[in-house]
Amino acid sequence: GFYGRREIQDMIAYMEVVVRGDDSDNDEFFNRIYSRPTRYIGKKFLNAYDRAKDTEGAISCLTTHPWSWPAVSRRSEVGKDLQRLRRDHFDSPTGFLRYIRNDMGYDEWFLNDVGEEANVDRDDVLSNLNELLAAAENFRTIESMLKFIRDCLRKQEKDKENKNKVLLMTMHSAKGLEFPLVFVAGIHEDLVPHVKSENIPEERRLLYVGITRAKEDCRLSYYIEHQSHQVGASPFLDEMDIAPSVETVPVVA
Repeated sequence: GFYGRREIQDMIAYMEVVVRGDDSDNDEFFNRIYSRPTRYIGKKFLNAYDRAKDTEGAISCLTTHPWSWPAVSRRSEVGKDLQRLRRDHFDSPTGFLRYIRNDMGYDEWFLNDVGEEANVDRDDVLSNLNELLAAAENFRTIESMLKFIRDCLRKQEKDKENKNKVLLMTMHSAKGLEFPLVFVAGIHEDLVPHVKSENIPEERRLLYVGITRAKEDCRLSYYIEHQSHQVGASPFLDEMDIAPSVETVPVVA
């Protein structure tokens, strides 16, 4: 799922650390992000931090403790970054995410360090991060956005027990599967076919795969506006011989 992607979990972990502040149950999230992006924090530093944070609190400890390894302290900006996120961007979720992605260099680090090792799709990663950034515009504070995400995650866990549910997946991951009813959303220009793709026949074939997953009924939709940009229907829709009983309806996102 969307919130299960590594890059999204990293953003959530930053939110948790900043919102929880000096709470004692912050370790799970801090341990995820202290070196994402890489900050060259060593075991010796972490051991000292682990002892000091119990009395000073995580963020306070990182920004005020007189560490005896200046080289490490200079190379590790985690304390200053967390302080800036809490002080300057707590009331601006979009500013919060942009600071992590741009000022801290998260995007470049993830794509170059994690992406190559895990063989992730660069466009998918950027698309996910951009979707989260677009969603952030709907919230006034990081705390309110995080509360919404927590509720979604709790609902996901509860829904796992219910077999009568909607499955959300990419067209790639749908290969070989069949369902009575399929909704193929977002069939708009610049996405289907993708604006960066040089293989139009492959993009057309992928849409064919998505549509033919339906055994009884398939609904198609596209945006007229996406991420603040005007878009229109995919040119592939003009190539399709759509039966009269199927209605193509533009959707505003």
